[in-house]
Amino acid sequence: MNPHNPYENPPISRQDLERILFPLRPRDLTLYWAALTHASAYNNISDFPVSHPFYREGHPIYGNNFEKLEFLGDSIIHACLASILIRLFPTRDEGFLSRVRIGVEQKSGLAELCRKVGLVDFIKKDPAIPYSDDMLENVFEGFVGALFEDQQLFLSCGIQKCTDFIWRTLKARFDNVLHELRVDNNFKDFVVRLKAKRVLESIHWKHTSSKTMNTKIVHTAELVCTFSTERIEFFKQHSRDPNLLEAIQSVPVVHTMSRTVRKSAKTISEAEQSASRELLEILNIEMQLI
Repeated sequence: MNPHNPYENPPISRQDLERILFPLRPRDLTLYWAALTHASAYNNISDFPVSHPFYREGHPIYGNNFEKLEFLGDSIIHACLASILIRLFPTRDEGFLSRVRIGVEQKSGLAELCRKVGLVDFIKKDPAIPYSDDMLENVFEGFVGALFEDQQLFLSCGIQKCTDFIWRTLKARFDNVLHELRVDNNFKDFVVRLKAKRVLESIHWKHTSSKTMNTKIVHTAELVCTFSTERIEFFKQHSRDPNLLEAIQSVPVVHTMSRTVRKSAKTISEAEQSASRELLEILNIEMQLI
């Protein structure tokens, strides 16, 4: 393989596909050739091996590059991950599942998988264009789209085969994302989720900006929070309850309190995060997966 001149790389072979997809078996190779071809490959057509029939004719539906297959593969990955996550975390709500899925689908994560399974060696593109994360993410999505079409056409089980492949290749990503969520420092987002779970009665933000003596702008975020002491204590003891939203609404509100936190920083976002963090410290609530 010659990564510096992709025109010299042959189309991916059946043997290489079988190694990448094992134990799945590829059938229509032209789908995978399309998935691994960037549109820029035809920029310098005189250097391109157009003698190969595929590069003259392309796939009858998906053409001669990954763009349509990437469109398909993006949706397939989305659906497969949803199915996997629901089974992995049967008691968690859709908010938690969405955060894990977004973490797994991050551009850098899919690009790294493209490298990990060895697809980079078979990408056809203009040598002047670098291997960006955007490109590698699109290639991986296109490859999944090709796998779906290939297995669906011949075996009518495209989704199941894609789910198997995605689980094998993405399993380590789940562990990494869950670790990242456990050490999440998005304090404002956590406060918003507490409000959505009815742990907090209400939250209101007020923002102001002012200039210092040296004309620098300082942003101030004021967070006013109303809460029930009974529901705060209930949450601390039952935060893992899969039916937390329903359970916490059954807790009678007897004592309602209000706290105001005001923090300043260079940006509004930093001020909001600082105010949210202090509120959690006042309420003695630890960040956790909810």
